[in-house]
Amino acid sequence: MRAHALPEVREYADLMLEELRKVIPSFLKRLDVPERGVAWTEYLRATKGATGELVSSMLEQHRDEPIESVRLVDFDPEASSEYSRPSSSPIRTLRTTTSSRVSR
Repeated sequence: MRAHALPEVREYADLMLEELRKVIPSFLKRLDVPERGVAWTEYLRATKGATGELVSSMLEQHRDEPIESVRLVDFDPEASSEYSRPSSSPIRTLRTTTSSRVSR
C-alpha cells in the first residue's frame, strides 16, 4: 500500500502502520530501514510502473489489429450435467491418505 499510486491509499497505509506499531512493533522494525522496507517499497513502485509501461506499449502495438469473431455453439445439456454432477472429493481422498501416513 505504501507504493500505491493513489495518495489516499498511501495515507491509509501510514495510519495502519501507526496502529500496527502499537501491537507488533518488533515485527515492523525493518520497514523503515533504507535497505529493507524502503528498498522493497521502491522496488514495488518501479516494477509496477515498468509493467504498466510494457503492457501499454504491447497493447498500443496491436490496437489496430482486427478482433477475431466469436462463434457461439448450441447448448449441450448432457455435457452440462456431466460437469454439475458431484464427483468423489479429492480433498477427502487426500485427507485419508495424509492421515494414514501420519498414523504410521
